[in-house]
Amino acid sequence: MRPFDSPLAIAAVAALWAACGSSAPDAPPPYDGPAVAIAVAPLSLPGVTNARYTLTVANDADETVWTKTLESVDYGDGAGSLAYVGPCDADRTPNTVTLTVDALFSGAGGDVPLGGWSDPGPIAKETACRQDVDTPVDFDIALLRQAGQGFFDIAVSFRDIFCSAKVDCEYDSGSPIHLLHDPDGDRGPTMVVALACTAGPDEALPTSLHMSALKLTCPDGAGGENVHWILPHEGPGNLGGSPPEAYQIAIYRGIEQLSGVSKCYWNTAIGLDPAALSGTCRLSGKATASAGGFASGSTPAGTTYPEIAIEVDVGPNGGELDCGQNPLGSAGVAVDYGQDTYYDFEVACGAAPIAFGARVCGQVANQDATFIGLEAGLIVDVAGVKSPLYPLPDGATVDSCCLQ
Repeated sequence: MRPFDSPLAIAAVAALWAACGSSAPDAPPPYDGPAVAIAVAPLSLPGVTNARYTLTVANDADETVWTKTLESVDYGDGAGSLAYVGPCDADRTPNTVTLTVDALFSGAGGDVPLGGWSDPGPIAKETACRQDVDTPVDFDIALLRQAGQGFFDIAVSFRDIFCSAKVDCEYDSGSPIHLLHDPDGDRGPTMVVALACTAGPDEALPTSLHMSALKLTCPDGAGGENVHWILPHEGPGNLGGSPPEAYQIAIYRGIEQLSGVSKCYWNTAIGLDPAALSGTCRLSGKATASAGGFASGSTPAGTTYPEIAIEVDVGPNGGELDCGQNPLGSAGVAVDYGQDTYYDFEVACGAAPIAFGARVCGQVANQDATFIGLEAGLIVDVAGVKSPLYPLPDGATVDSCCLQ
């Protein structure tokens, strides 16, 4: 469902501004663009509408880096194809990626077990894990086709924290990244944003990752711009498109299972249609990591703390995306330092993500309304129906449900 076409939620926004003595902003028009269509194509067995797999990555010492059980209805086209971005261990390479087919399903809900197929057993592929480079790992068998991309590390150390990060539109070979499924059911041009961090092997507290909302700003071809906000606490899995430029957005979160290290990853894939780009877009955001969480989303008071600053331009290049490769330490994914820096979102390794700034402000039409005041603006949630992000006026903040 497209968020925030609800009159109830729009009324909640008006109530917030009225309570503070300000006039309500104009509500955005209801979404009337095309919906994302996921093509359900039959594989070798007709009627497959969902498939369940287990993916496992192990390093050269046969230690499990991570393992996940995933369903194609959440991470692919629903008919068996799968896409996932996860890390590998660049210190102990090559790595082995193992795929098992756990179950096939049929029916409109993809929940009726489908019999009559032969289990191919575990399928393993060995590949080098290189620092800060995406390497495609493709499984092509008679029963299904699955593609997974690994995330490869180059570590920048600050204090006791180690992070890897990158923003890429192409592989190390120079070939473009095609990962997410476009409305025609094909894998389309994809921009990958990846972050993996650990607070070090000697930390008693789990590693926490911190991120802002990602902002994608594109010219609209008429002298204005389209702004798309990507909220990384949503998902995981496919979030749907953000027309006209983004045909699909997906979030991937998880924990690495190497012994003695609390390390987790928070990755985003953005499917962009080059034909819908009226010029060069810019993706911006920030991220960092810590041992334990931040109080109210801010770095410890009075400390100089590192920040990963993302500022990457992406534009059309024929039928592909042009943003190159941007590893940690490049101009597009730079390391900076600041004090009292605020992050909207936080996730501790193995825990659910947190969105800071949530306030519950009484009731609207006998239902609780939750106002989420982010650094970028305001989101209103009424009975689970969320608004888009409303940018605040310059200098305004949201505090205890009042506009200041």
